Amino acid sequence: MTSARLLVACALCGEPVDAYSRLTYRRVVGWEKPRSAGGTNALALRQPLNTYAHSECIDKARRGIDAKQGVLL
Repeated sequence: MTSARLLVACALCGEPVDAYSRLTYRRVVGWEKPRSAGGTNALALRQPLNTYAHSECIDKARRGIDAKQGVLL
C-alpha cells in the first residue's frame, strides 16, 4: 500500500513540496494566549491556510536567508 501524496508549490522557494509529509510545514492562523515566559502554549480556533513550505525553507527563513538564494561554495 502506497501513502498518498499531494505535491504543491512551496510558498518560500516555489519548488514542489509534499503537503502530506510530516516534514512539511503548513501555514495556519489563530488566536494565541501569551505565556508568562513568552511564546504561546496553544493556538485557539486554528485555521489552516493550505499554504505549505519545506522544513529547509522554514529553517532558512528563521535565519533571515531567502529560500530562493543559492548556496555559496
